[in-house]
Amino acid sequence: MTDREKRKGIGAKVKQRGMEIGMKLMNDPKNQQRLLKAMDALQKGKSQLEELAEQVLHLYGLPSQKDIKALSKRIGQLKKQAAEIRQRLQED
Repeated sequence: MTDREKRKGIGAKVKQRGMEIGMKLMNDPKNQQRLLKAMDALQKGKSQLEELAEQVLHLYGLPSQKDIKALSKRIGQLKKQAAEIRQRLQED
């Protein structure tokens, strides 16, 4: 058995054991409530971090992930329009 196969087997065992422990913890209503609160706090923190990162990027004149997604969407729209115009020109 190679080292990689051994690591893969160990990783699978750790993952399985983690799932078992997670299921035991989730069966306790108190833990469920704590987990929900922790996830909510994590989500709020993530949102705040994303907003701060966006502000810093804009401060330096760089596009944010939102900007890049919006530009990608607009490029797709323009490509579609260009294809439609080419099609009309070929028909004439």
